[in-house]
Amino acid sequence: MNHGLDVIMVSKPTPTPTAAWYGSKFGFDLTIQITASHNPPIYNGFKVITSKGSPARRRIQTR
Repeated sequence: MNHGLDVIMVSKPTPTPTAAWYGSKFGFDLTIQITASHNPPIYNGFKVITSKGSPARRRIQTR
C-alpha cells in the first residue's frame, strides 16, 4: 500500500487454491501468498500467483 498498490488481505488462513481462484475471479494482476504448505513453519514460502490462477514463472508480464 505504501507503494500505491491496492491490497486485500485475508483475516484467516486461506488455502492456495482458494487464493488463486479469488485472484483470477476478481481480475487481480497478481496474488501473493505466504505459505508453509506441508513444511515446518521455519520454511515459509512466498507464492506469486498470476491473474490466470497459475504459479508465476521467474519473469512476469502484466498489463
